[in-house]
Amino acid sequence: MYRPALETQLLAQAHQHGTSLAKVAHQIAMMPTQQSSQILKSFSEQDQAKILEMAYDDLYLQFTSRQIEESIAQPQLRQLLALRSQIDLDKQRQEPKRPTKEPTQGHNARNISVKAGEVQGDKFLELGHRQAYHDLIDPQGGYRAGTQLLFLNGSAQWRDDHLKLENLDLLEVNSYNPIQPFKTPLSWGFNLGWRQEALQDGTFSEEKQHGVANFNAQVGYSFADYERKHICYGQLQTYVQAGSNLDKGWRVGLGPTLGCMNQWFEHFNSVVQIELPYWEDQNQWNLRVNTQWQYVINRNNAVRLNWDYEQQNHQDWMKSSLGYVWFF
Repeated sequence: MYRPALETQLLAQAHQHGTSLAKVAHQIAMMPTQQSSQILKSFSEQDQAKILEMAYDDLYLQFTSRQIEESIAQPQLRQLLALRSQIDLDKQRQEPKRPTKEPTQGHNARNISVKAGEVQGDKFLELGHRQAYHDLIDPQGGYRAGTQLLFLNGSAQWRDDHLKLENLDLLEVNSYNPIQPFKTPLSWGFNLGWRQEALQDGTFSEEKQHGVANFNAQVGYSFADYERKHICYGQLQTYVQAGSNLDKGWRVGLGPTLGCMNQWFEHFNSVVQIELPYWEDQNQWNLRVNTQWQYVINRNNAVRLNWDYEQQNHQDWMKSSLGYVWFF
């Protein structure tokens, strides 16, 4: 039996009744009766009923989330119920739309990927493996859109008759919580791992790559449509890297990050992210563009097209690939 979460029910009401009424509901949720009654006078009886129902659910969600003390919440909840009981109309809320896929129908957590492509004019083959759990580009069915948790996610690349470790993410977490009428949550994330950077002797390079230990963290805000098929975000991101090929053995960076996750059709989705860190060691901006396009064959099989681009100090680095991913 499908039982939507309280927040899901509340957001469904905001979608059904409109953002403007939802904002009024959030505004009056904690107001004294006299004040809220004065505001409600400017609305029709039907809209008043919608507002009061949303205000009650909003306050109840805050109470169950322990954001408000019981001694404050309970009298206010009774007040909202009393105001709603004065309106002789049936309940205005409708049941939220049932998701097309349940959590048990989502993809498996581990995966293996194979890519073939070109980087700076050189052909390469890449084999990847992830131990767990869900990436932003993964098939979305059964998972909460905008949530990312990766554990032991790495890849090895064969290029120029050499095998090298391309990246190893020990842990990567991102939570994109879109702004809604009832709250303005932060979207945040971090990554801890090891990666190849386009650099040589501490400067950006079009020919060489060297491995660095990497930690980055970001925080900002995100926006989405009601069904969360399209989520876009803006964040401020910090970077800390360490490696023998860096000028001082380490460097830090800071800059904006913009991105969008889009579910265009049932079997086709994409993730696009643009980063612009300012590296303190070279006093230069570094443009980074990452694009991923995916066709989902079924819940555990997908084909992906990737294109990455970097530019710094009038030099650039480009990588493109076509790959297959199997979840198991």
